[in-house]
Amino acid sequence: MASYPSTHAGRGPDVGTHGFHTNEALSYGWRKFGENAGPMLLAALLLFLVVIPGNYAARMLADVNLTFSLGGVLSTFVTAVLAVMICSVIARGALDVTEGYRFDLVLAFRMLNFVHVFVTALVVTLMITIGLALLIIPGVVVAVPLVFAVYAVADDDTTDAFGALRKSFRLVSENAGDTIILILLTLAVIVVALLALCIGGFVALPVLSIVWAYSYKVFDRKLVAA
Repeated sequence: MASYPSTHAGRGPDVGTHGFHTNEALSYGWRKFGENAGPMLLAALLLFLVVIPGNYAARMLADVNLTFSLGGVLSTFVTAVLAVMICSVIARGALDVTEGYRFDLVLAFRMLNFVHVFVTALVVTLMITIGLALLIIPGVVVAVPLVFAVYAVADDDTTDAFGALRKSFRLVSENAGDTIILILLTLAVIVVALLALCIGGFVALPVLSIVWAYSYKVFDRKLVAA
């Protein structure tokens, strides 16, 4: 577990829960987002500022000439790795929220082992990219067991990339039904967010980050702060 500086002393969770219900996870995410809206929206903006220009650059490189398509692929891959790394910071902040703390992006950044985070982001992105290259279904099959990897590496700064992957696989395999429902819920929220244009995306990302942090904690049989 990441060790916190003295500013977090004595501020741990007071009440917790072990049971998992999808509607409770979503309700919890929405409520905690409301308590931490400002810094969480800033974190969402940071992610968008990386992903949108990166994707635009990838399209430009791919469209200029077919000989530059490799540049487009590389740009997309680098953007994806950076996005996963930023998601790891957001995940650490979301885990803080489930532990009874306020969302603090700077503190979350300081608490991470970025060697482990970088390798995790690299491996996850590479595995999903290879899966998608083999058509959509293999990509989905590869992606599902990895859904908790960023939370695992963010939860404990001693957990390396392969430890995070193993833990994610274990949590998904032990909670397969709930994980599938959670993924479907996430997709539904994303669709609604897209219909609401950019504003919906800015809200959906923070809410979902807490929903997944809550689910990670419950699946790992850890108490969640009320």
